[in-house]
Amino acid sequence: MAKVAQHVRYYPGDVVIEEDDLTGRNYAEWFLCLVEEGSVEIVRRGEVKHEVMVGHYFGAIPMFSGKPAKATARVKEQCKIFRLPEDVVKRLDKEVIETILAGAGNKYL
Repeated sequence: MAKVAQHVRYYPGDVVIEEDDLTGRNYAEWFLCLVEEGSVEIVRRGEVKHEVMVGHYFGAIPMFSGKPAKATARVKEQCKIFRLPEDVVKRLDKEVIETILAGAGNKYL
């Protein structure tokens, strides 16, 4: 069965990615997450380090590093996130992947 991108609604306090998670919180794999509405806080060891706003994404760093997530992605404002599965992202052209990693916007996720 082919994996497809999804639009998913999240609510304040929902955790999308959890710090130290190796697989992508309750999923078999990671997702590249693009914020379409609302905002997401990037929290490390209980401290907010970054806020991901509409049009920006998170999840690229653990997806490509193969290491556990360095931070938690917690929903600040009700939001809609476009989730692109890991296997789809990794099939993209190498140049596109390098652009994704270069524009990650934060050093945690």
